[in-house]
Amino acid sequence: MRLILKLPKRSMKMARPITIMRSSVPATTYLRPVPPPLPILTVMGCLMSGKLMRMANPNKPSKTKMGILKLILLSAFVVVTYQDIKDRFVHWFLFPVIGLCTGVLLYQNVSSSLFLETVLVNLGFIGLLIGVIFLYATYQLKMKLLDAFGLGDGLLFVALVFSFKSLPFLIVFVFGLVFSLGLHLVLKKTKSETVPLAGYMSLFFALTYSAHWLGFITAIYTL
Repeated sequence: MRLILKLPKRSMKMARPITIMRSSVPATTYLRPVPPPLPILTVMGCLMSGKLMRMANPNKPSKTKMGILKLILLSAFVVVTYQDIKDRFVHWFLFPVIGLCTGVLLYQNVSSSLFLETVLVNLGFIGLLIGVIFLYATYQLKMKLLDAFGLGDGLLFVALVFSFKSLPFLIVFVFGLVFSLGLHLVLKKTKSETVPLAGYMSLFFALTYSAHWLGFITAIYTL
């Protein structure tokens, strides 16, 4: 699949295509350029949003505000799933939205110091995973990292580091990868079809959050 960073057609004269991924399957996706400080802004946004909600009501966050936050998060997951599966097209701003919403939810359930520790541990796991993919792509597949691993997948992985405490995050993430592989094997139409990993993972995390809010899963913030 060939992914290209470019603006919509009405702004094509100002856009410069940047190739970020190639494979044997011809396809094009449109992903707006991501600002360099985006991960830092997401962390700051989580901390500031969480603190503001705690200052407004230190004992118990507003159910209305939390309900809106959950609805935004689920909506972002659904849009990523739909766009990635249908067109391999994902708007970049959905990833910081997911990171911000999951981060605020995590911050509401853990202390400030544990929040930062959790994010760093989860980020270390994602970094290790991407490192393994890099080594496999370089020495086994003889490909560049971005030829074997989509930019959108990487951005989603980074956004998800704000989701759960470290042990539940590792468990949910691994099961999410297994779920994605199994679902793709069932739904794929051709052997050469690329895997919409960001879409499948978004679907799995949306189901996980829904199960937690409905009371079927209770340990994602306590282990």
